[in-house]
Amino acid sequence: MEILKHNIVKIYGKRGKGWLAELPRRIEQLQRSWGLSELKPFPNLSYSYVLAGFQGSVPVILKLSPDANLIDKEAMALNAFEGFGAVSVLGRDEGVLLLERAVPGDLLKSSLPKEKRIEIACKIIDKLHQTPIPSKEGFPSIEEWLAALENEWDLPKNNLKRARKLKKRARKKRFRP
Repeated sequence: MEILKHNIVKIYGKRGKGWLAELPRRIEQLQRSWGLSELKPFPNLSYSYVLAGFQGSVPVILKLSPDANLIDKEAMALNAFEGFGAVSVLGRDEGVLLLERAVPGDLLKSSLPKEKRIEIACKIIDKLHQTPIPSKEGFPSIEEWLAALENEWDLPKNNLKRARKLKKRARKKRFRP
């Protein structure tokens, strides 16, 4: 939770502090309005507050972020991939997603052998690629995603420098006449 608090305050400043202070009340309100129970936060939170729990007997994930625009784009992407290997969006509010929980929901970087993890990843990618191409409207371009590299981040300087260099190289190759 300390990493999450640090990141939210560093990125959003005063607004982030307010969001963090309001978080317990917001979660209680969502629990009541969406009928959620047994909510438990994930241990490795970094940029969003994510909890696992239940809506009735259905396993769910509740995700909250101070960046409502980012949550909207995530919901749009999940809706575009629905039925093709992505979890379903069960509910949405400003800065909040209620998601179907993948069960068992094990991380690919679990104790499975490397070959098995690669096989699982390839099957997921293959299924996602069967999705009809959605309208580009509303989806961020790669340039929009990479614009974040211009911000100052609490990362090792050599990693940030390398990422910026790769971004410039990709831009030159892409826009070459």
